[in-house]
Order: sequence, then structure tokens, then C-alpha cells
Amino acid sequence: MVRPYAVAELPVLTGTQAALFDRRAIRDLGVPESALMERAGSGAAAVVRHLAPAGRILVLAGKGNNGGDALVAARCLRAWGRHVELLLTADRSPDDPLLHGWSIPVQASTDLDDRSLAHLLQVAARDGGALVDGVLGTGIQGAPRGESGRVLSCLAEVVGDTGGGARIVSLDVPSGVDADTGGVPGPAVRAHATVAFGWPKLGTLLHPGRECSGRVVALEIGFPPLPADFTAAGALTPAWAGTFRPDRGSVTHKNAVGALTLVAGRPGMAGAAVLAGRAALRAGAGFVRVVSSGRNREIVQ
Repeated sequence: MVRPYAVAELPVLTGTQAALFDRRAIRDLGVPESALMERAGSGAAAVVRHLAPAGRILVLAGKGNNGGDALVAARCLRAWGRHVELLLTADRSPDDPLLHGWSIPVQASTDLDDRSLAHLLQVAARDGGALVDGVLGTGIQGAPRGESGRVLSCLAEVVGDTGGGARIVSLDVPSGVDADTGGVPGPAVRAHATVAFGWPKLGTLLHPGRECSGRVVALEIGFPPLPADFTAAGALTPAWAGTFRPDRGSVTHKNAVGALTLVAGRPGMAGAAVLAGRAALRAGAGFVRVVSSGRNREIVQ
């Protein structure tokens, strides 16, 4: 299984930077494009299997590498015994070589009218499995157009914000979200999780794209190291917080782990003192003394 990153500070790239580095890795450094796609698709499939251990899986595959990653994910999930169906939202062969000969039910969205498309998405959403979003990748700018826009509009109308019971997993970036800015200029997928290949994309961490991304899981798929000046930002992770969190022994005394005097709460306004005091205790202070108005004594105690 391709494992999530566990580094302290995780690099974050814009969609434009990710595309540039992808081309550099393949053309200049000789990293096989097929190897990247295989690791991306198989890693995403492992995340889908974890989030949705039962139920049918509908994989939406568009054009380009993002759609290719979706096909690899579909193939892996089928090989692991899952009930998988494919919905092609772009002009791809139902016998795409990425499927390695696996027999997976395939439909083209262009063969379905709006009513049939909505029914297909509704059935998949009700089954409690997963919807895998590989419609659009990181290079898309502006509102989704053509067949992709129709499928995403139908998905948004049918599934809404809840997923209808199915877990929605987007590949690299939720379709319809600008990977550079986080803008959502048209219909967009609202995912429970987004599997980022290599590094999270900035648009999945900025409003309003953040609301569409759910939990962001970054997978190492075989990219070479990033140049030091290449990233747009850095994401602070639980591992980063762990480096600054003080250690506390299993046997200790309140005076040995830090005392805090908290001055808060004007007369009749004890809420600040209560909230800050609770936060201090939960953060690890051993002894908290609250200095507040006498009129707040009963509430604080």
C-alpha cells in the first residue's frame, strides 16, 4: 500500500506548479509516466477501500492522467473483489489498456440522458459504497464545460452535500475546484476525502475549495525530491504539532507540569474565563488559577 506522508511540514503546490514538476519528472528526470499513474491509482484505491469497506463503487473517469488514475483505481478495486462500475465522462475506450483486461461494466455519460444519468448516480449514492471522482484534474481553469459540466451539475443535484450514504473520494483535487486558487466558479464535487498525489494542492486548502475537499490525504507516488524554492506553501501536520507538544510522564504532579494564572471575564461576562480555563487544562496546564470578577464566582466554579 502507498502510505500517507507523516512528515512535520508538508509542501503544498499550486496546480500549475504540480503540472510543471510532473512534466519535469517525466521528461527531464526520466520517471516513467506509467509508474506514477499506477502508484497514484493503486494508492487511491487503498484509501477508497479503507473509507468504504463494503458496497458498490462507481468510478467517474474523465480525460487525461486524472481519468487514467481513476481507471487504475477501478481496476485495483475490482481485482480486490469489489463490485465496481465505470462511468466515462470523456472520450475513452471501454477497453482502455490501463484496465489490464479486467472486465468492468462501463457506461459513457454521453449515452445517457439527464434522467438516466441522475438515476445511475442516485443508485450508486444510496448503496453506501463509494463514488470516485476522476472527472477533472489540476489543470482545469474556469467553470466545468461540456459533458464534464453536465455530469458534475447532475452529481451536485442528486448527491448534494451528504454523498447520499456513499463516500465520495476525489483524485488530486475535487472536480470543479481551481487547484491554484481554491475558486469554485461552477458545479463542483463535495468530497469526503481528497487523495493528493505527491503533495496537497493549494486550492484544496483555500476557501471555498477547502469545503469541497474533505480530509486531504497526501500519497507518495514516486516523484523525485522537490527543489527547495518550488513550493507555494507548507501544511502543518499532526507530526509538526507533536514536535512542539511537551511530554508528560504517566506519574506526575500538577505543580510539575506548569501553572497558569488566567485574568479574564468582566462582571457578568464569565464565558471568556470558563472557555479559556478549560482550554488551558486541556492543553496540559497542571494548575490553573482564574482571576475574575467576584460576580462571576458561581459560574466559574
